[in-house]
Amino acid sequence: MKCGYCQNEMKEGWIPTAAIEWIPWEGEAKYRYDKQEKDKGFRLGKHQFFDKKKQKAWYCPICDVIVIDCKDE
Repeated sequence: MKCGYCQNEMKEGWIPTAAIEWIPWEGEAKYRYDKQEKDKGFRLGKHQFFDKKKQKAWYCPICDVIVIDCKDE
């Protein structure tokens, strides 16, 4: 995958996590999210500490940026 900032090839990897949440700047964390309205926030994975998974991500060593795949597999 190419970095969206510098076009350098990114390194594929993963983030060990029980859950990752994306929340709009003006939003708040919620217990439940509507999967049809991702622009209002969403959670990848489960919220159980011992139920970690590998969330696919790419890292650009030049820009020091991580891109996370938001598909919850």
